[in-house]
Amino acid sequence: MITALFQRNIFHENDDIHYNVLKKYFYVHVINPDHLTEYDSEGQFLIYRSSIAVAKRNKIFEKFTNALEWAGKLRKELVSSSFNFQTLDYIIEEWESNLDDDYYENEVVNSRRFIRPVSGDKLFAGNVFSIKSFQNEIDFLMQKNVNAYTLCMVSSPKIIKEEYRLIFIDGNYISGSQYMKSGELNVLPEVPNEVIDYAKKIHKDYCLPPWVVLDIGIVYGKPKVIELNQIETSSFYDADLDKIYKTWADYYE
Repeated sequence: MITALFQRNIFHENDDIHYNVLKKYFYVHVINPDHLTEYDSEGQFLIYRSSIAVAKRNKIFEKFTNALEWAGKLRKELVSSSFNFQTLDYIIEEWESNLDDDYYENEVVNSRRFIRPVSGDKLFAGNVFSIKSFQNEIDFLMQKNVNAYTLCMVSSPKIIKEEYRLIFIDGNYISGSQYMKSGELNVLPEVPNEVIDYAKKIHKDYCLPPWVVLDIGIVYGKPKVIELNQIETSSFYDADLDKIYKTWADYYE
């Protein structure tokens, strides 16, 4: 039986339930949440369920999670299809440049933008910001030594009715879950067939990685791509853990 590394207190799923399902299919080596970048498994595990920090330390962090790898080719399918790539410092500079004219000042101050880092290692959570809240975010990030030239995706906000997470293993859709509704955490096991069919089509048509977590949102009644994530570091919410881990284990038999 293959050994899997499991880091506690990382995922949305209950740790005990998660662990009990994992151990049906793998030997499980458990580490605590305080084992971050200093934990080095020296290549002894094929299966990882861990933080992004541990994944990067153990060289299993996937290049495709960087938006530069997928945003361009998926542009017409994205929730934020009108996005631009801008650095942290330029976002504020460009935003503030519109404040020179008093006519625009109130409009610009009260405007909102969706901003997320391009990198897949979640330097900060993608969110809808006002100019003031984003400036506060940047001030905080600079205290954490985040580079002012960090590249971000910037777009106008869209209203997303529901958000779903769909898990693909070896090129096949395995299971999924709703995780948000109207911007609030709302976890349910059901994924509409329309969303599943759309995700399968996107996965095939755009030759997405065979092992990927695809987030889909409903915008104005139609499914659209939110982002791609790595299976090792993503929460599965209310997806079928048994089905996911059995498929994962069968792949290595």
